Amino acid sequence: MRILELDGAWNVRDLGGLPTGTGGRTREGLVWRGDALHRLSPRDRDLLFGQLGIRLVIDLRTQEEQLIHPPVSIPGVQTLNFSILPEGKIGREPFPVAFPSDLARVYVKNLTEGAAAVAQTFEAIAAEVAGGAGALFHCAAGRDRTGVTAAILLDAVDVDRREIAVDYTASNHHLSQVSKRLAENPIYHNENHTADDVPPLQAETIESFLGLVDVELGGSVNFLRSAGVSAETIRKFTADFVLSGD
Repeated sequence: MRILELDGAWNVRDLGGLPTGTGGRTREGLVWRGDALHRLSPRDRDLLFGQLGIRLVIDLRTQEEQLIHPPVSIPGVQTLNFSILPEGKIGREPFPVAFPSDLARVYVKNLTEGAAAVAQTFEAIAAEVAGGAGALFHCAAGRDRTGVTAAILLDAVDVDRREIAVDYTASNHHLSQVSKRLAENPIYHNENHTADDVPPLQAETIESFLGLVDVELGGSVNFLRSAGVSAETIRKFTADFVLSGD
C-alpha cells in the first residue's frame, strides 16, 4: 500500500501490494482510492494521470456534493459518477461515530442502498484493469463510502481481512487535513452533525462490517453477484489484479 503525498488531496493511496489468502498479492499501480480531487495541483495531475497512468476516475459522491465541488476533468481520463448515498441524505441525518459496531451497521445500510453503485464501480474498475490501465475511486473524505467500496473489492479477491483493516485505518494518516477540508463545506453540517472533529477510524469498524456482510449478505462475492456482477467478471478481475504466490 502506497500513500501519495499530494498538494490538493490528502487521502489517495494504492491498493496494491496487499497479501491474499492464497499466498498472492494485489498488483501495484492499478487500483487507487482517494478523497475529493477538485483541488489537485498541476503536479498532482501530472503524477496521477501522467506518470501513474490512471485513466478512469469514479466519483462516489452525490449530485448535491458535485454541485459544490465539480468532478475532476482531465483530457484522456474518463470520469464516472456512481453515487452510493441517496440524494438529500448528507448533512441531514445523524451519523454515528462513537461506536465501531454502530458505524459498521451504517456501512451495511449504505452498501445495500448503494448496491447498484458499488456493482457498477467494481465492473468499471475490472474493465479498466483488464486493459492494464489504472483506476481511482473516491468520495469526499475517502474514508466511509470509499472505505466500504475498497473493503468489498479487496474482500472479493480474498485479501487478508487484517490487511483490509490496515488499509481502512490508513485514512487516519492525514486526519487533520481531511477534517479541515470537510469543515470548509457547509453541506456536511447541521444541528446533529459537524465535520469539525472527524474521529479516527478504527479497525474494529471494518472488521465488524465485513462480518455483517458475511452473515446478512452471504459475503462480498455473493453481494456483488446479487447486485448484478457476473461470476466471470469477478474471476477475471481477480486474475488480473492478484499476482499468484506460486
